[in-house]
Amino acid sequence: MARVQRGGRMYYRCFAVSRYADWESAEAAARLWLRGIHAFLSTLPAAEPRLSARNRSGVAGVFLHTSLHRLKSGRVAAYRGYVARWPRSPIGLKWMFATCGGEEGAFLRACITRELRTADRCRVEWVARTLSPEKRDALLRLRRTAPIGMLASSPDAAA
Repeated sequence: MARVQRGGRMYYRCFAVSRYADWESAEAAARLWLRGIHAFLSTLPAAEPRLSARNRSGVAGVFLHTSLHRLKSGRVAAYRGYVARWPRSPIGLKWMFATCGGEEGAFLRACITRELRTADRCRVEWVARTLSPEKRDALLRLRRTAPIGMLASSPDAAA
């Protein structure tokens, strides 16, 4: 049996020894079939990132992150920002609300980072400053509002 799975779909075929006379002939037929399947699959468009049911930001690879830190005074401080990740980038890049001009600025920079797939903050800042108002509004319209459950994890609720 030869099997290949791509995009959630299984491609398989059985090559019985009884049909191909001996093991080597069945294996050769399977290899030939696999070459054809690989050629077919390489012509299909690459899968674009998809939004899962768990995505709360509205953009694939961008998510809201809150870091809680206990201060010397004993109070808890929350540092919020958007993180952008892309394939082969396990850590990603975080854009903080406080340093990016609020939630919209952080979200915008995270979207640009995800689109460019770069960790170069200077390049992302330059692109963010040179965006047309139409493109900026289009990116900001992608953002989903925070669900009610996330509002309960605010720093005021933790203190």
